[in-house]
Amino acid sequence: MDYYWGFLFHLLFHSSVLNFVLLFCIGEAEHRTSVLPDGSVVSVAPWSHTVSTDTVPYSVLSDIDPVLGESFPVPAKQKTEIGGDLANRFEWRYFLRRAQGTGKSGGGRSSGKPVVQVGRKLRVNGENLLTTEYDRETGTVAVFMDDRITELLNVTYDRTARPVKWGPR
Repeated sequence: MDYYWGFLFHLLFHSSVLNFVLLFCIGEAEHRTSVLPDGSVVSVAPWSHTVSTDTVPYSVLSDIDPVLGESFPVPAKQKTEIGGDLANRFEWRYFLRRAQGTGKSGGGRSSGKPVVQVGRKLRVNGENLLTTEYDRETGTVAVFMDDRITELLNVTYDRTARPVKWGPR
């Protein structure tokens, strides 16, 4: 069998787009992995097994400056397809919760209310499984199951971000 690694760089200089493609071949079989300009990754195996990971701008930084948020993308969706059929879909949905009052924050492009919670929901095949929420005021992270119905874990952090207490609430 012939084994070789192939590297192919595909550069598009207009609109400052850069793609990176990695090829791994064993004989006639070709495994291709592409990194797209937005940080998304697509991997295609010789047997038509495709795994694609999409990214979104980091919501906390996007609240400060949209360009800054796009500079630090985070994984949002992962799809696995076999022979063109969807086998599984894994998704993180990020969210921010703002203070209820009418106070103003220093920066930010949105409503002017400070962000008090940052969270994300894990969805697998369209079903919400886990939700994590970080509360900035109390320094706690809560992990919920079934759309915030059942709290599985609560972790409290000190001012230096070390966990000091964890367990169910």
